[in-house]
Amino acid sequence: MTEEQWFSCMDPTPMLKFLRASGKLSERRARLFAVAVCRRIWRWMTDERVRRAVESVERFAEGWADEQEIRQTRYEARRIAALLRVQLKAGSDEERWLAFLPCRAAANATRPDSFLVARETAEDALRLRVTEVMLSQKGGKPQPTLWTAAMRDERTHQCHLLRDLFGNPFRPAAIDPSCLAWNDGAVGKLAHVIYDERAFDRLPLLADALEDAGCTDKDILAYCREEGAVHVRGCWIIDLLLGKS
Repeated sequence: MTEEQWFSCMDPTPMLKFLRASGKLSERRARLFAVAVCRRIWRWMTDERVRRAVESVERFAEGWADEQEIRQTRYEARRIAALLRVQLKAGSDEERWLAFLPCRAAANATRPDSFLVARETAEDALRLRVTEVMLSQKGGKPQPTLWTAAMRDERTHQCHLLRDLFGNPFRPAAIDPSCLAWNDGAVGKLAHVIYDERAFDRLPLLADALEDAGCTDKDILAYCREEGAVHVRGCWIIDLLLGKS
């Protein structure tokens, strides 16, 4: 994959394969990608146990949960998914799939393999979007173009998530330590607030603070100010300022 392909890709799988092959697919960011994907289908995660599983994965990724908790989460998520899988054998209607796929996505987010965590969770979300469209057409004439549009929309969004998490893997950004020291660490403090509160609407304010601190990196400043950009916990700019990887 080239740098140009990274920024134009509309399918997350080749991006994930590139990240794995280049050694850049860290467990933390793979899980945060899976969490972001799950939150995108949050409305279908009607079982509170499944939602807790996703939240547990995020805590584990950030070092707020231990191995015992993630093992217990993996067991519970897989158990729920297995029970729903049995129900699917009794009938393959869309309603059952809409119950099963979010559970399996949460279960996949707990897997030990970083690549499978990311890829399989993304695939389940993609299948769910298509199933959702199929359900909306139930009883009417099938419209494959709508399925295709749903798949394209989901894949595109997942690619935006990967770019938000990994930035430009061909030209990793760096920040001058003097920027972080400026004004009693004002830049880092603001980055912490954005991270803790998921307050990504404050990224333009962060860009202003970075400029005042002496940052001249056009890519960093432009990304903070990009309108309509997708941002999630693990965003490469916030991670850069907080020293996370």
